[in-house]
Amino acid sequence: YHIKFAHDGSSAPAKDTMITEKQVEKFWAWFGPGLQRIRYQRHLCSLWERGLICGFISRSEADKVLINATPGTFLIRLSERCPGQFAIAYVCQDAQTSEPKIRHYLVQPDDVFGAKKTLPDFLGQARNFTHLVQITTCNDKRIYRQCDKNATLGEFYAKRSFENPFGYDDSLMHTV
Repeated sequence: YHIKFAHDGSSAPAKDTMITEKQVEKFWAWFGPGLQRIRYQRHLCSLWERGLICGFISRSEADKVLINATPGTFLIRLSERCPGQFAIAYVCQDAQTSEPKIRHYLVQPDDVFGAKKTLPDFLGQARNFTHLVQITTCNDKRIYRQCDKNATLGEFYAKRSFENPFGYDDSLMHTV
């Protein structure tokens, strides 16, 4: 049972509280699409099993995890508001104050379109993301650690050949 679906939204139900059919339906409408993506979309199940997708944590929980992290640190979670979509919580430097600031990005369908561009490919191309937060548990306690993005996700990046198969230059910007 997720606290999000409690009657008042503030706390988990008591042991003897009855969960209604409507609450179950609401929960599965939110939980099901994320679970389906993790199960069937390329690489996501492996990322989930390794703790590289923090999963069903809220925006405020993500903020707490990242509060003391350095700019470039990010975590992957499932969106609370958009069932089945991923959100990236990340630390950047505020342009006005130069202080670290936590931001959230909802991964768009175009960011990970089809089999050719996966979530790891999208994250690999994001130069401002340098360290991925991994979640593990020890004695029922969550442990978060920062991992180098490319070392952690590199095996999931698409192996592309950048040579044009027809022998033509891909750009007129080559210098001789």
